[in-house]
Amino acid sequence: MKIGIIKRKSRAAVSFETLRAFYTYCLALLPILFVYNVPSVNVSLGTVFHFAFLPYSVIVILRNLKGINRGSVLILLLFYAYFIIRSKGSIRAMLLYFAACVQLVGIVEGAVDARKLRSAMETVAIISAVIVFAQVLSHYLLGKKLDFVVLSALQRDYKAIYSEPALSGGLYRPTGPFLEPAMLSEYCVFALVSCLFSADGSYNKRKAVIIAAGIVLTTSGIGIVLTAGVIGWFLLLRRQSLDKRVKNVLKGLLLLAAVLLIMSRFAFFKAALARIFTNYDGYNAVRGRVWRWAQALKPMKGAVLLFGYGATADFPAYLTGIADTIYRCGVVGMLLEFLLLFDMMRKKRSQYVLLSCLIFVLLLFFAKLTSVFYQVFYFGLILTEVYAKESKSGEY
Repeated sequence: MKIGIIKRKSRAAVSFETLRAFYTYCLALLPILFVYNVPSVNVSLGTVFHFAFLPYSVIVILRNLKGINRGSVLILLLFYAYFIIRSKGSIRAMLLYFAACVQLVGIVEGAVDARKLRSAMETVAIISAVIVFAQVLSHYLLGKKLDFVVLSALQRDYKAIYSEPALSGGLYRPTGPFLEPAMLSEYCVFALVSCLFSADGSYNKRKAVIIAAGIVLTTSGIGIVLTAGVIGWFLLLRRQSLDKRVKNVLKGLLLLAAVLLIMSRFAFFKAALARIFTNYDGYNAVRGRVWRWAQALKPMKGAVLLFGYGATADFPAYLTGIADTIYRCGVVGMLLEFLLLFDMMRKKRSQYVLLSCLIFVLLLFFAKLTSVFYQVFYFGLILTEVYAKESKSGEY
């Protein structure tokens, strides 16, 4: 009788771990998949992911009620409760924020395998970089464009905007399996951090080089700047004597100068730099992201500035994360987001967590990472590491 009970418990444990692994891999793919609809239905794959795994997240939370991390959970509940309240009666928005909150609480309580999530993210980033290499070679050597985005399957809002995702002002900008270069770069920068700042202090230079090269080839301005910053941080913080660190930084600077000199001979790279620092066909990457801030935020006064126009409000032009959050949920919403990020940094100040949080804050200034799906992925990515249970061997 006891043997039968043990076998059933063993099978249940195996089934749970299988589901946990499947959930982990789906989460790693979320930034690619959420822009697509379920075939023949106007429902995004991100929404399906949210609600399909909701029972699993609830089970994880119920299994760990006694050991629940109350501080972080309370901040998550406060953050999403506020966004639910500011949803202006939109049932869809309220349900999505509720599902996001439950999933992130579940992640805090162990719904995701930290090691597998980072490994899956790194694999996706490497595959994306290889695809970018293939796109660049095909375009410049064969004159053919390779697309890995299924435009016909995009959500209606994205389909109306991205008819030619690889072109920008005549400059070829490969996107890999992502919708645009910036999306690929934002994802891959976190994978780069993962490669260089692992839980046990090791790093993988080969993976890092492939991912960094893929980011540079997309010509994404924010991606190039963040990649240089991450690599510089890595060189400065390696556990070596001060002399060796100084030498490594100097070597890194010389290598960077050599790479820039070689790459500057290619028209696409010169155009990419022009997009960042000056103008390319009348476009500047920084100005293109922030010039609408004044138009959106200047009219906001008093209570509107404090609480925003509502979580479902849609400004008729592109706003980066900070401006978008203030426009929709006011200064209160933005402060709650910073409170959540500060709590994650405070809980476990590993280089991976600290750098990931800082990168996310920077991206809030220059990218739009405010959708529910992005929040679940990027917050989940950091929370998974914050609450990973490490053994003496470094296993999770």
